Amino acid sequence: MKSAIRSSLVLALSAGLLAGVAGTASAAEVPDGRLKAVTADGNSGSPASLTRISGSTSVDTAVSISKAHWKGVAEAAGNVAESVVIASFSGYQDGASSIPLAKAKGGPLLLTNAPELLPLVKSEMARILAPGKTVYIAGDSGVVSAAVEKSIKDLGYNTKRFAGSTARDTSLAIARDGVVNPKHVVLASSNDWKDPLSAASAVAAAGGALILTDDGFLDPAAKAWLDGLPASVTKTTVGGPARNAYPSTDGPVVGKNAVETSALIADKFMPNPTRVSLASTMGFRDGLVGGAYAATVGMPTLLNPADELERGSKWFAVDHSASVKNVTVFGDTSVLSNRVGQAAQSAATEKFVDGEIVPEGEQPGTAADVAKFAIAPDWAPEAQGLVARGYYSGGMNNSEQKFCLWPSRWAICKEAFDASEIAVAAANKEGKSGGMWPGSNGNGGRKDAYRHCTWNGVMALKMGAKTAKGFADRHETGPKPPSMSEETAQKHHRMDYYNNAWGRFFGQYARDTDMTTYQAIQEVKGWCLLSVNDGDLHTLTR
Repeated sequence: MKSAIRSSLVLALSAGLLAGVAGTASAAEVPDGRLKAVTADGNSGSPASLTRISGSTSVDTAVSISKAHWKGVAEAAGNVAESVVIASFSGYQDGASSIPLAKAKGGPLLLTNAPELLPLVKSEMARILAPGKTVYIAGDSGVVSAAVEKSIKDLGYNTKRFAGSTARDTSLAIARDGVVNPKHVVLASSNDWKDPLSAASAVAAAGGALILTDDGFLDPAAKAWLDGLPASVTKTTVGGPARNAYPSTDGPVVGKNAVETSALIADKFMPNPTRVSLASTMGFRDGLVGGAYAATVGMPTLLNPADELERGSKWFAVDHSASVKNVTVFGDTSVLSNRVGQAAQSAATEKFVDGEIVPEGEQPGTAADVAKFAIAPDWAPEAQGLVARGYYSGGMNNSEQKFCLWPSRWAICKEAFDASEIAVAAANKEGKSGGMWPGSNGNGGRKDAYRHCTWNGVMALKMGAKTAKGFADRHETGPKPPSMSEETAQKHHRMDYYNNAWGRFFGQYARDTDMTTYQAIQEVKGWCLLSVNDGDLHTLTR
């Protein structure tokens, strides 16, 4: 089993910076495709900033998170709250379903206990929400009492309650009648809090909603609602327990553990975030309220243990370090230590491999100079192998060429091309008679998934996940074949982005461990192959 093999390879990750980098710097693309660094040599610059939002209790933390974003009614400038969402302090299910509701209604998620409206929550509500606005309540009177609702009304607010006979029914009521017209729907099991929380926060940022399942069982009413949604609304099961609850539009999102799953679902809905947040796996309250705030500002919520930055969180921070400029930690040091925060800050600080920073005064090459680095798109005829032709004759797409025209980067572009050849050879072997998937389709099939995973894994091994992501993302901007519809092209892109991410996860892990290059490449190919066979990678055909 892949998970058993992967578990046996969980070694202590390197505590230092990534091997082979040329220091840290903050960077931005400029029109000619060069990177402009804070310093000319790219060896120093500002690290990603680190913010901690916490309180003496989880209720204090929730109020502190609200204060971090929402302005007071009397304040002239700031983010205006249009509503408040109230969920129970005691359970996670209604709170997770409420994260997309808070995003949709433009206000914070606050927690209270069943019998009474907690004084801190009452004060914060009065601070940010003008009288006459609506407070949304998640759950029936058994979880948020009628007395709480009366206290809210006594403050001059309208109330609207979303409730069902079970937490799963409540999730449907919120998705159907609260979020109303979601662009995406995620499904996660109600039997543990971690997958619903990370799934809800990620999908809410993209204008979506959460449906709770009983592991692989989906309530008939929820299924009927999902079946009736427009075809453009994607449906995604998140986490192993819910994997078979409903057919996923682009495949399920399942990591080896909840931390990996939180990173993968964040990458699916927020591929280029400017901030990233961490919530503890020790308890759900900070993550619920923090997840709603994170969704509002377009910030992924990664789950992580208290004392060590786990590899799923580290991978996401490194992979997205070109765009991430801030790490926000929810909760005090008892739930997420300073060590975790600082490790995440280091991982999220952009680092450059040799040649990535173009020296001032360097002259660009020509399209002919870089044609030998061109990587064929998936739809190019497979009979015309890269090795047989020397290189893909179709040339680079505009984004790839813009990056690769600079001579200082030719080594990076050659590494990406060489990685693609390794991936093509490995995939073609498995697609032939005697391979794992004889006759598999190289454009949308298992062979395609394996190739993308392996390509990105080898690139991440050689140049780090961040630089590999940049190259893979540029490759995806190439033109579609004339006969392919835009809808089909987007399906292929979503498949590729997801499988690319898995590959970079494997490659970054291999980069951070004590393996020879040959051993690491073999491991990456093996992990990707097992991921295809276990159904973790996405495919459109066989």
